[in-house]
Amino acid sequence: MRSGKDQPSITRILDVLDKKGFIQRKPDPGDRRAYLIYATETVQELMNDTLPLELSLNDELIAGISDEQLETLDQIMKQINKNIDRIFVD
Repeated sequence: MRSGKDQPSITRILDVLDKKGFIQRKPDPGDRRAYLIYATETVQELMNDTLPLELSLNDELIAGISDEQLETLDQIMKQINKNIDRIFVD
């Protein structure tokens, strides 16, 4: 997933999350240089507890917006992401 952060910043963020016990790093069997990141049970419980609030808030945020408008927004955001990749990643 693209975050808009550089690799050293991502590493620092992951270090903090790991130190606080929010994530677990496991070696990637397909790439010795990489790690797979997993949420700990504590974070899984927090996500489960907050999911109903998140879904309710999302419903409120898109109130009055038609499915067609949301689809148009989705297409626009995908194009913006492609443009970002073309400009900054390629």
